[in-house]
Amino acid sequence: MSHQRYIESHLTPNTAITDEICPAGEPWSKVIQHGQIFRIVDLAGNQAVDTLFLMRINR
Repeated sequence: MSHQRYIESHLTPNTAITDEICPAGEPWSKVIQHGQIFRIVDLAGNQAVDTLFLMRINR
């Protein structure tokens, strides 16, 4: 039996650059700048999140 350890976030939602809800099964994309924090929250408590991060290279 595994025990999950939850850690309370010290981030404050009122300082977020964006706060969006993506409907289940829908795509979402956004450019995240260097130093920004990206957080995914499962609102329903029973979803898996498929995530792909790409690094943008300026040329």
